[in-house]
Amino acid sequence: MLEDLLEVIAKRKEEVLKKLEELEKERKEIKPPWKDSAIEEAKGKKVAAGDSSINWIDFRTFTIYAVASQLFYFDGKMENIKACDVDILWPCTRGDERLRFYMHIFETKAYLQAVKKFNPDYILLDGSLIGMLIRPFPSIFEPPVEVKREIEGNFMKILEDNVENEIEIFSKKLWHSVEERFPEFKAEAICYLEYLEHLLSIYKLLTKAKDKLIAIAKTSRATDYFNLGIPDMAVFEKYSKKEGFSHPLIVGNIKWKFPILDEEIKRFNFTIFYSRLEERKNMLKFEVPREIGEKEAKEILEDMKAISTNGYPYLLKKAHSEVIIRKKDMEHLARAFGLVEKIGREML
Repeated sequence: MLEDLLEVIAKRKEEVLKKLEELEKERKEIKPPWKDSAIEEAKGKKVAAGDSSINWIDFRTFTIYAVASQLFYFDGKMENIKACDVDILWPCTRGDERLRFYMHIFETKAYLQAVKKFNPDYILLDGSLIGMLIRPFPSIFEPPVEVKREIEGNFMKILEDNVENEIEIFSKKLWHSVEERFPEFKAEAICYLEYLEHLLSIYKLLTKAKDKLIAIAKTSRATDYFNLGIPDMAVFEKYSKKEGFSHPLIVGNIKWKFPILDEEIKRFNFTIFYSRLEERKNMLKFEVPREIGEKEAKEILEDMKAISTNGYPYLLKKAHSEVIIRKKDMEHLARAFGLVEKIGREML
């Protein structure tokens, strides 16, 4: 196959290089709203930072998964909150999409626990709050409208009453009730209930901690600042290698139709900005669920600089490195259960 691909390159090399040249020319004509500026350190803030992880093995007739969340808090001494679970996923169709909801639920509930236990000044999360919110529900598991309404009417209050109690997938405890109520659509109903728990947990976090939350991403495909067909982060990264930040951009509320809490979620406006906390270190994207200006953005960056090493918040790095569930971990877990069923790839 490599020989065939090299033949294609020989034919299309000039065409592809010309496209790259045009993109580069267009990018150079942009004057990004960026300020090269030394960011001072402002110490003294109480910070919590967390991350989550998910992994699984698909056997022929079932999926075994592990999910975990890890959060660190520092206020003179290091404390942490952690939780994990190992289970069989049912139904196992399109498990990867559902399991990402599980991961978000675990992570969000860890932040809710941090609010109660530590009341930090900041809660840092890796990635994007907006991205978590707009992760679509798998269409293959879309139940009929009347089933959705009945699920919302009968189970939402139970989910809401338990969303802050434990770091767990509480909707799993309702599986039997859902199966009995919707025998024809039990798989779809279970998956929809999990999705509602995902949305509810994020909404609850926004209401409890919108002034504390900061999402920080090391990579981003967002194009909110420019309309170039390439990520904003790439433009800022090329424009300056120095310490500094972009002018905050208020992106407003989320243009998405949520099946529950639609109006409530859309009351939250989001602001984004980019920064390099240390010269020639990674460009970072910051996202907060409220409207802020340049003054407050700079204050946030000064607080982040004080808890960072190599241009990235240390607690976020620690949470990420300690929560990862690797493939070999899953293999150990499967052996601990005595699971040896074929996975269907043995012949490859």
